[in-house]
Amino acid sequence: MLYVFNKNKKQSVAFFKIYKVEVENQFERKIKHLRSDRGGEYFSNEFSEFCAMHGIIYERMPPCLSQSNGIAERKNRTLTGLVNTMLEIAGLSKEWWGEAIVDG
Repeated sequence: MLYVFNKNKKQSVAFFKIYKVEVENQFERKIKHLRSDRGGEYFSNEFSEFCAMHGIIYERMPPCLSQSNGIAERKNRTLTGLVNTMLEIAGLSKEWWGEAIVDG
């Protein structure tokens, strides 16, 4: 499996398109619903049009309500803490964050 980490939020739409094809090919199922935490990655007209064209219901969660997605938020905090600790112990800079999260 190839992991690609986007350097900015503008790349997110292109990466989602690749992800959609991979998921639908591997699981032989269509993506029907998508939720976003309003982080800005998917706030473009291009993304909204892509979802509409493929019948994907796109839901933006209310801002500042992490309790609505508490399990994912806790997991993200845990992983972030672990990766930051690994990098610090190894004496590596934050640019290695993506590789540490995949290999960790």
